Parts: sequence; structure tokens; C-alpha cells
Amino acid sequence: MKLFNILFLFFTFNNFGYSQSEALGKIHTSEIIFLNDSHLKSTIKRIMTKDSLCQTKSVQWSIEVLKNDMILITKYSLGNLIASQGITNIYTTVIDDKFLFLSSKENINSVFIKSGYSVDLTSFIDKGNFSTIDYSFWVIQKKDGKNYKIIKEKKYACNN
Repeated sequence: MKLFNILFLFFTFNNFGYSQSEALGKIHTSEIIFLNDSHLKSTIKRIMTKDSLCQTKSVQWSIEVLKNDMILITKYSLGNLIASQGITNIYTTVIDDKFLFLSSKENINSVFIKSGYSVDLTSFIDKGNFSTIDYSFWVIQKKDGKNYKIIKEKKYACNN
């Protein structure tokens, strides 16, 4: 009977250890970054204020750094963003208590400061949003080397 108890405990701990190592192997994180450019931050705040009445569940603010100092700002399902951009290209920041997710393959060091800290995004993996809602978007570009200007804007009516 003692041998049976020892074997039972051995297999229980072995199974528990295996499941924990599997869970640890599937952690997907996003590095936390901070805006380094006060002009960009104020432009993003203005855009977020314009769209403050459109509250949509399971959709977050998204920033995509494009070429030629252009930046796309929109709302996007984080699951879809991860599926399209890959988890290694997603960064997280906060402006006015709202999370924004940045996707970029461009160099972001001139605009953002990396913190070295991460956020766990595991719960968003494989959770795409298949709705066909059009979300408002803004394209901004750095003009005169300092200020950002909205060069394209498309606002859709809210479904609230």
C-alpha cells in the first residue's frame, strides 16, 4: 500500500509539473513602451476624444507605424492584430487610461521608449473577431519635423 501511495504521488507531481511547463511555454507577451514625442501624444489624444462616444466591446485602439513618418490610428480586435502582425511585432502603451497596441516592423526607437516590462496577451491568442464593422481611422504624418497633422480621416457612425 505504501508503494502504491508513493507511485500515485510521483505520477501526480509529474503530471502537474508537465502541465505547468506546457503553460509556461505558451506565454505570449507584449513589451510595454512609452511615447517619447509629446506632439504625437497630443495628436493621439485629440483623435481618441473625437471617437470617445464609439465604445465597442473587444476592440482596442491600435497604432501602426508606416513609412515616411506616417502613423495609422484605428480600433482593431487584438486577436486579429496578433494573427495578422505576429506577437513579436506588438507593443503596448497607455494614454489617458486607455490601452493602445502598436504594431510595427519599422524602427520605433525615435518615437517610443521601450521599458523592458511586458504584458501577458495569452488570452487574446486564437481569438479573432469576425465581425464586419468598419472602424474609423486616421492617418497622421509628421510635418515640419515636429508636429503631426491628420492627413486622412475616415469616420464611421457609431452603432451604439
